[in-house]
Order: sequence, then structure tokens, then C-alpha cells
Amino acid sequence: AILVSEDWAFYQHNGYDANQIKEAIKEDWEEGRFARGASTITQQVVRNVFLDKDKNLWRKIKELYLAVRIEDKVGKRKILETYMNIAEWGEGVFGINAAARHYFGKRPAELTAREGAFLAMLLPSPKRYSQSFRAKKLTSYARRTVHSILSKMAQAKYLTDDQLVAERGTLLS
Repeated sequence: AILVSEDWAFYQHNGYDANQIKEAIKEDWEEGRFARGASTITQQVVRNVFLDKDKNLWRKIKELYLAVRIEDKVGKRKILETYMNIAEWGEGVFGINAAARHYFGKRPAELTAREGAFLAMLLPSPKRYSQSFRAKKLTSYARRTVHSILSKMAQAKYLTDDQLVAERGTLLS
């Protein structure tokens, strides 16, 4: 769920996704501001571990350079593990283990695809998007996003069509 949501091409790129960068530049130019991110999981690790969060061109250049260097020195599995363990999943909730326990009372390996999709939905803005958990009901945005992530998982062959249908039930009662 995290891969299809955050960085579909994670295992195909060398730290950056040139197509996503081109799309982001185009959208940013049209909006006249930094409107869209194009960071890969590797770039997010670099930003969260080594750089500040300011949205500026100089930071993006350093992020890109360091991402390529890290991809050259560290395996994809370690990069993904680091990302999952430093990501914020809600107010004071850091790392996939804490997130799985906080939201579902489970270990990460015990999560269903639907629960994984819920956690993936949180990542762009966990404090804001976790309102579904607090309300014990998915917002319309959360429902659409979780269903979209599940569809992407089926498209990427992480789920069969039958599993997709089964996972599209109610996430939170």
C-alpha cells in the first residue's frame, strides 16, 4: 500500500523519478508556487534525516543529490525500512510499528490490505487525515483514497481481483 501510494516506481528508479519531477515542475509553474511534490521515498528519507523541511530549490537540489548517493550505497530494502520507521503517522505516532498498534492494535505483519491502505492514506498529512480514525468513520476523502490505493495494489498485482472486492468493505465501523 505504501509503495503504490507514495512511490510506485521505487524499485525502478535510482533515487528520483524524472517523470514525476517533470510533472511537478509543470504544475508548479502553472500554479506559480511549489504546489506539488515529486519526492521519492528515498528523497523523503533524505529530507527527514538530513535536511530541513523548507520548500525551496536549493533544498530540492541537495535532496536529489543525496538521494542518488544513498541509492548507490544503501539497498532498497534498508531505504524502505528507514522510511517506514521514521515516518509520522499521526500526532506523536512515529514508525510503522507504532502506527499499526495505535490505529489497529496489531503488528504491521498482521494488517489487512485495507488497513495498510488506510495507513498509506495518512502519510501526506497524518495529523489532518487521521480525523477518520478519531471520528471512527472514514471521511469521503479517506474512503476515495483508500479505495484508490486498493485499486492500485490490484493493478500492481499485490492483490487479486477477488481480494480487492473483499478488501473494499467498511474500514472503520
